[in-house]
Amino acid sequence: MALGTVADLVPLTGENRAYVTEGLTWLAQGRKTGLRALVEVAGAQGRIDSHTIGYRLAPRLNAAGRLDDPRKPLRLLLTDDEGEALALAEELDCLNRQRREVESHIVRQAVDLVEGLDELPAALVLAAENWHEGVIGIVASRMVERYHRPTVLLAIKGDTAKGSGRSIPAYDLMAGLEACRDLLSVYGGHHQAAGMTLPTLDIEAFSGRLAAHAGAVLSPADLVRRYLPDALVRGEELTLETADFLEYLAPFGMGNPRIRLLALDARLEDAATTRTGDHLRCTVVLDGVRTRGIGFGMGAALPALVENDLRAHAGLRLEISEWQGTSRAEVQLHSLYSRRGLGEESLGCTQACPYRDALDAPAPCRRCTGPHGRLSRPPALVGRDLRDTREPLGNVAQILSCGEPAAIVGDPIAPLLRKVAGNLPLRELGVVGVDCVSRLCWRTRLAELRPEALLFVDWTAAERRSDLLRQKRHLIVLGPPYEAAHTGLVAELAEHGLRVHLLYGAAEREASAESLQLTVHPRYWMMTVLRAWRDGFCDGAMPGEVARRALCEHGVLPAAEDLERAVSLLHGLGLGAAATENATMKAEENPAYAQAVMAYKEAVDLCRKI
Repeated sequence: MALGTVADLVPLTGENRAYVTEGLTWLAQGRKTGLRALVEVAGAQGRIDSHTIGYRLAPRLNAAGRLDDPRKPLRLLLTDDEGEALALAEELDCLNRQRREVESHIVRQAVDLVEGLDELPAALVLAAENWHEGVIGIVASRMVERYHRPTVLLAIKGDTAKGSGRSIPAYDLMAGLEACRDLLSVYGGHHQAAGMTLPTLDIEAFSGRLAAHAGAVLSPADLVRRYLPDALVRGEELTLETADFLEYLAPFGMGNPRIRLLALDARLEDAATTRTGDHLRCTVVLDGVRTRGIGFGMGAALPALVENDLRAHAGLRLEISEWQGTSRAEVQLHSLYSRRGLGEESLGCTQACPYRDALDAPAPCRRCTGPHGRLSRPPALVGRDLRDTREPLGNVAQILSCGEPAAIVGDPIAPLLRKVAGNLPLRELGVVGVDCVSRLCWRTRLAELRPEALLFVDWTAAERRSDLLRQKRHLIVLGPPYEAAHTGLVAELAEHGLRVHLLYGAAEREASAESLQLTVHPRYWMMTVLRAWRDGFCDGAMPGEVARRALCEHGVLPAAEDLERAVSLLHGLGLGAAATENATMKAEENPAYAQAVMAYKEAVDLCRKI
C-alpha cells in the first residue's frame, strides 16, 4: 500500500501518512524478495523514504508498462525466487534506462520546437512523428516544469495523432479540451492531466484553439511559476543537523511536500552540467558556507547563471546525501531567480515619477493632517512582533508568497522599494505589480492603483489614505512609526482585521531618523527656499514647478505643505525674497519654529525607541 500510495501521487495526509510510515519500515526490512532485489538494483540500500519510492523504485516498475510488458513488475512483486527476482529487477532497470534515453530525446526535440516559436502561447501543443506514446506524458510534465504552461504532446502516426497533456494549477485542462471537442476523436482525464486522439490534419486548429482558450482564462501572473518558501535559510543552517531535524516532518510527498527554503543572493561556484547536460552540479556558497548542490533537470539554466556572474536567489531543499556509509548535507536546487523589475524603478518619489501632486495643490484639511487626533502618548504598537530579527526579508517573502494582498509602510519609500524589490524574487513569490503612495502624491496617485499590487506607503499617506490599507490583508511595517497617531492607525487597522507584521530594526530606525531631518525639521526647506529666492528661481511667494528641480539638492522632493511651512516661517522671521545677502536666520527666537523643532525631536525620539 505504501508503494502504491506514493507512486500514484496520493496525498500523504490523514491515515495515508500512517500507512506510508509503516510501509517504509517494512521496505527497509526487505521482507519481500522482489522488492529487496529492486532496491539492490536501484542502488537504494540504506535510507528508504518516499523519495526512494518516487524516484528510484516506482520509475523502474512503471518503465515496463511504458515500453514493454506490464506483467513483468507484477511477477517481480509476487515471486519468492531470489534468482528470478534479481533477473526481473535487472530487466526493469534496463527498461528504465531505455525510457530515460527515449524521454531525453523527446525532451530535446520538444524544447527545440518551443524555442523556435516567435512568442510563447498560453498553452503549448507540440507534435512530431515517431514520438513514443508511452513516454510523451512524462515529457509533457517536463515541459510544464520548464515553461509553466499547459502542454500537450502528440505522437503522430499516419493520419492519427495520440496525445497526452499536463497542466498548471490555474488551468483546467479538461475545460480546454471541451472547448476543442469537435476536433477530437477521443479525450478524457481530469483538470491536470488528460489524453486525447485526433486527426493529424486538425493539429494546427487544435493548437490555436487550445491556446486561445487558455489565453482567455489565464492571467499573466498565472503563467509565472511561483515559489512559496517555508523559510529563508542562512549558510550556517545548511547542516546535517538541520536536515535531520527536517526529516521529523516526513514522509514527504503529495499534500506534504519537502520544506522549501529560499537563499538570497547565493553564489553557485564550479557550476557545470552533468555528462548528459540534463542536470546542474555546483557548490552553493551562502554567507561564506560552502555546500554541495545538485539541480536535477536544471542543466539548461547554466548559460543564464554564468551571465549573472554565478549569482542568484536560490529556491532549494536541504537533503541528506549518503555515500559509502557517510552522511552529509546536500542542497537540492529547485529553481534559480535573478532580479526582474516590476516597474518599481519609476516609483519612489523620484524626479521620474509622473504622479506627484502639484505644488499649488490645496492644503490638506484638518481631517487629513490629523485623522487620529493629537494623541498625548503613543498607544502600544500591536502586531506580530518580529522587530530586530536578523532576517526581516525572509519574513516578507513568506508573507508575500501566501498570495494575499499586502501593503508595506515606512519612511522614506524609495529605500524600502530598493530593499524589497532588489533583494527578493517578487514575481516568483506571486507579486504581480508594485505601486506606491507617498506624502507627495496622496491626493492624485489613486486612479491607477491596482488592488492586486504590492502597495508601498509612507506614514503620511498611510494616515491620510488609510482606506487603501483597509483593502489589504497584511500590513508589513518595515519602518518605525514616529508619531503617536501612527501607532493609533496600526491598532485601528489590526482591529479592522489586517494582520500586522512588525519587521523593522536598528538600520530602519536610523534611516527614518535621517529622513525626518528633511521632512519634519523645518530648517532644510527654509534654507533651500531662501537660496531659491536669492538665486532668482522665485519671487518670494510659493516656488512653482519650474523651481522644483532646483530645490532638490539631496534628491529629496518637497511636498506643497513643506514649502508652505518654509515660506510662512521665513516671512515670520523677516527673511523674504528682499532680505539682504547678509541677513541671518535667528529662527530659535520664533515660537512657530521652536514648536516645529520640538515636534521633530519628539518624532526622532519615538522612531528610535519604538
